[in-house]
Order: sequence, then C-alpha cells, then structure tokens
Amino acid sequence: MALRFHQSLMPKPLAVSEIIKSSKAILEGHFPQIAVFGEVSSVTYQGSGHIYFCLKDKDSEIKCVIWRTYAQKIHFKINKGDMLLASGKLTLYEARGEFQLQAQIVKPYEGVGALNHNLELLKQELEQKGYFSHEHKKPIPIFPIHIVLITSASGAVLHDMLRIAKKRWNNLKITLVPTIVQGENAACDIANKIIFADKLNADVLILARGGGSVEDLWAFNERIVADAIFNAKTPIVSAIGHDTDTPLSDFIADLRAPTPSGAMEMILPDKYEWFQRLDSWDTQLSTQIKKYFSFKKQRLQNLRTHLSLMVSHSSLQNHQEKIRYFYQFLHQSFQNQYRKKSQYLFFLQQNLQQLMQNKILDSHQKLKPLTYRLKSVHSQEKHKHLKQQLEFLTQQLLATKKQIIHNKKQKVNTLDNYLLTKNPEYLQKKGFVQIWHNQAVGEIEFLSVGERFMISDCRFKAIVELIQKEPLQGE
Repeated sequence: MALRFHQSLMPKPLAVSEIIKSSKAILEGHFPQIAVFGEVSSVTYQGSGHIYFCLKDKDSEIKCVIWRTYAQKIHFKINKGDMLLASGKLTLYEARGEFQLQAQIVKPYEGVGALNHNLELLKQELEQKGYFSHEHKKPIPIFPIHIVLITSASGAVLHDMLRIAKKRWNNLKITLVPTIVQGENAACDIANKIIFADKLNADVLILARGGGSVEDLWAFNERIVADAIFNAKTPIVSAIGHDTDTPLSDFIADLRAPTPSGAMEMILPDKYEWFQRLDSWDTQLSTQIKKYFSFKKQRLQNLRTHLSLMVSHSSLQNHQEKIRYFYQFLHQSFQNQYRKKSQYLFFLQQNLQQLMQNKILDSHQKLKPLTYRLKSVHSQEKHKHLKQQLEFLTQQLLATKKQIIHNKKQKVNTLDNYLLTKNPEYLQKKGFVQIWHNQAVGEIEFLSVGERFMISDCRFKAIVELIQKEPLQGE
C-alpha cells in the first residue's frame, strides 16, 4: 500500500547536490580540525604522491587521504595493521557523498590500541616459533606434592588459593615466591621469579594474579615473561585475571586456568572424590580377583581331570603289560624251579639208596673178619662176648640207617609242601579263584567299578562284573 502525504505536509524537495553541499558546510563548520586514532585496514600509495588509507576500530571505518604536500613530511611507511593517530580536516567528498578525513599530521599511536596491535604482532611471531604448540606443553602431575605460587604476597588471591588447597588436598607443600604483578617493573620481576622458581624442583608453578584492567595485566603480555615461561622445565599454570582475560601467558603456559582459584581446583585432586574412587576400585578389584581365581581353579581342575584320564589309561595299559610279562616270567620260573627241585629230590633219593647199599656192604665187610675171628675162638665165653658185640653193632647200624632215612624224608616232604603251596592249581583246589583281565592275570586294584572280567578255579571259569570296590582295613 503506497503512502500518500498531504501536499501541505510534504517538505520542499531538494536536489542531491544541494543536500551534499549543505551537509558539507555543516560538517566542516562543526569539525574544523579533529584528531582520530585507529588501525590501518588498507593503504594505497599513488604515483602522484598522495596516500589513501582507511582507519577502523571494532565498529566503524573512515576513509582518509594525505595530500602530497603533507605526505612528504611523513618519514615512515604506513602499513596495513599499524595503529595511527591522524589529525586534519573532516570533509565530505561531494562526488560520492562519503566522509573523508584530509589528514595533515600522521604518527604512530601509542595508546591501548597500539599495544593491542603490537601484541598481535608478538603473538604471530611467537606462534611461528612454536611457543603455542601442543608439542611443547608439559603434562601436569595428577598428584602434585610441591607447588610454587608466583603471585603477590598480599591480597585475596593468595588467601583463596591456600583455602582451596587445604580443602581439596592435605598432602601438599606450597612455596610462595612473592612478585610484583603490575607496574613498570612487573614484567622483569615476574620473569626473574619464574626462573628462580624453576630451580626449586617443584611439581607445578602457578603464575597467578587477580582481575584488573588491560593496563594492569599488561606485564603478562611482555616478551620477557613469554620467554621465561617457554624455557621453564617445570610445568606452569597461567591463572591471570578472570575467565574473559586472555593474556599472552595463557597461550604459552602448559595449562590455562580461568581464575587463580580455578587453577587450584584444576591441578589438585579432590580427596573425597578419590576416597570414593578407591573404595569403588577396591570392590571391583576384589570381584575381578575372585572371578580370576575361580576361573583358573576351574581351568586347573579340568586340566587335572583330563591329565588324570590320559595318565590313567596309559598307566593302566603299561601296568597290564607289566603284569602279563611278570606273570609269564614267574610262571616259567616256577616251572623251572619245580622241575629242578624234582630232579634234585630224585637225585637225593638215588644217592640215599646208593649210600644205604654202600653202608650195608661196608658193614658186611666189617662183619666178615669178626665172623672169622669167632670161628677161631675156642673159648665159649669169648664167643659169647663177640656175639654180643656183633649184635650191638648191628642194632647201631640199623638205628643210624633209620635216622638217616627219616631225616631225608622230612627234608623231601618239606620241599614238596613248599612247592605245592606255590602251585596255582593247588591254591585253586583250596577254594581260591584267579582273576583274568584282557587275557592276562589281573588284580582288583586295577579294575574299575562296572568293568567285566573272568575268574577261574580248578574246575570252572565265569564272567563277572565289579559292583563295588573298597580297600581292606589296614590297607
């Protein structure tokens, strides 16, 4: 919908040039001579000798020109990024309707803006040298034992840091290195104190200062402080100002803390939290150890069972082979021994009979002279005496014969009884049975419950199954 003005309300229309000329007159009359500072965002040197450039701040930008007459009086080169203070006449360029500062005097600006500009240049230089690289960051110990505080000995910062340290972790040594934290000599003093603290063999150095203006914190932006932080062997925490403050030390330090109190909370463990962790880890470790030993115990039992089965089967076969071999060996040895003993008894009998015959013959030979002597004796009394002597010798000879025969029979009977007790057939006749397993003589010790085997006596054999096996008392 188009707006329509009543003809009586519409102002008198003006040409563009009339508006520009009127604005130029008002502007030049109100700002006959001004000075402005800002950062050079662009610069052009013309062949005619004129210099065109723009000055800006964070919100606005203005175009500037230096005519050749004034440009010849400038003895430095204007570069993009420089902070300049320009003084001259503010005018309006009619052809384009743009503001323009016709600068007559230009010089470097040394205010806060210049400081920020120089700081940016220093940042770029240090970044190229690797001062900000994570490769040069030293790790902060999880459980520091010795901490050095590089800060002012007076003020609330030190009090707050000590309070938090006492609350979070008691097993801690804190060394204070007092230093100047602002002013003309602050940067040099801070750098020297960092070098001194680096030789104290501490775990962490904390560079701390409370909040303040940019000028108050500027000592922590100086190159000398940056070099001291970068060259230190001890990990350094930068805790300068508030969270919104980011001095150069924050970029170079191994750890940046938002505040001095925050630095203590970041590097010191919470003892109550660690007590809970230790309790939890102790429970988990106990559970894992029990599970591990239970698993290993079951594994060992399985291996033992498997090994027992392997050894039992192999050992049983070996024992059976040995029993079979020894049974055959003993059986053959017994047969050989029995045959030898029988032959020896037969030999003793033959020798005994031959001995008796020889004794009898010898006795007859001894009796013949006596007989002849008796015949030659005429005396009846002497004949009687010889007869009695002959009868005595005969009786003594018969008694000796009987005793020798009796002793030999006893020895033969003893050997015969001994051989008889060793004969398996004799034992079977007495009621004993013999165990056969896998076609060999076996023993109950090597039989398993449920296993079938054969028993035999002198007349029969039978297949039986082992129902129960128990050792005898005393075994």
